[in-house]
Amino acid sequence: MPDHRILVSSETHEPKHITNSTGADAGKVITPLGGGASELRSLTPAEVGIRIAYGEAGADANTTSFSSAASADATLYSTADYLALNSIRVPGSAADELFNVTYDAINNTLTPAISGAYSISFWMNVTTNIADNLTGVKAKVNGGWANFTIKNQVKDANRAQNISGSIIKQLTAGEPVALYFATEKAGTVVVQGFRLDLALIREV
Repeated sequence: MPDHRILVSSETHEPKHITNSTGADAGKVITPLGGGASELRSLTPAEVGIRIAYGEAGADANTTSFSSAASADATLYSTADYLALNSIRVPGSAADELFNVTYDAINNTLTPAISGAYSISFWMNVTTNIADNLTGVKAKVNGGWANFTIKNQVKDANRAQNISGSIIKQLTAGEPVALYFATEKAGTVVVQGFRLDLALIREV
């Protein structure tokens, strides 16, 4: 057998699978199947060291109300004013999409199985029986407060107002993410529907 290092281009041959490939196979690689066999295909994210995690859960057409006390801090930045949006206040939630993320329908929390930087986003439709009521939403990660406050002024009593927001935060595997809610004025609140989303941006 000749020394392959000294072969010129005219003396070499195409690798296996290449002669049967087309332009549509651009970007694919020859990868082993085992037992001396191989195939030409695109590698999966896991095969190149990329892992994926995402989750979405929420509730819709909810009519259960809960009482919200007037906030001690009119700016709604104080965490002491916030109530957990668990299944007592927003029942009937369920997961829509989960991949390397789990959902707890009692606490309405999403928990990642992979550590990394995540996009945390939410939206909700809210009514209060008090007009011109400032509302606020915060998130807790593993029992600690995430550094953001989303505020929205509900102008009309008993008329749905949409509240939404997002943040990028480092999460450790097993840390649950939960939403919390507060109002400037005391009243009755209905979270008619909500969605909470987690999406892994970069694994660490």
